Amino acid sequence: MSEKAHWDQVWQSKPAEQTSWFQTAPALSGDFITRAGIAKSDPIIDIGSGASCLIDWMIASRYSNITALDIAAGGILKTKKRLGPAGDSLKIIEADIRTWFAREQFMLWHDRAVFHFLTREEEQAAYARILADAVVPGGYFICATFAQDGPLKCSGLPVQRYNIQSLKKRFSVNFQLLEECQQAHITPAGKAQNFQWSFWKRQASPQNKAL
Repeated sequence: MSEKAHWDQVWQSKPAEQTSWFQTAPALSGDFITRAGIAKSDPIIDIGSGASCLIDWMIASRYSNITALDIAAGGILKTKKRLGPAGDSLKIIEADIRTWFAREQFMLWHDRAVFHFLTREEEQAAYARILADAVVPGGYFICATFAQDGPLKCSGLPVQRYNIQSLKKRFSVNFQLLEECQQAHITPAGKAQNFQWSFWKRQASPQNKAL
């Protein structure tokens, strides 16, 4: 089964509220977005958006230029249905982040639990290049991956676990680390999953390279 088919099946077979990554209140994501201090009309992209309630939070907070990207659009369509008319302005992209080409640049890139699914070196390097091209100098990158003591798999797929040193090795060529922390996410089934969060600013560097 392809990865797209896998995620299509997930969204067809499970209510959003039963997925292990579901959050009713995306507190850390919202906190980092608020502290970025960007304009409400600045372009924001949520990678692996699925049925995330972060979209609800951003719209309620009056962010008006939001793009939701996912390899399978089923989750995002659940979000649009949940939001009703409030979600009419949400832009949807169904694409594999490893091969996607951004047609516009963004002031903020948010990724909670996509990057850690990229387990091969070439996939991780491609992500870092696409990220660096897509975020404007002075823009922001929010990343949440499984921590080194986090799960080995998610939704039946293997993941790559990280600490802040390994994330810096991957992203610090083009991004300055502003803050990092760890969080224990409690799944709807009551299990704890340890996440490594990091908050970055795009440097105005002409290099535009990724390790």
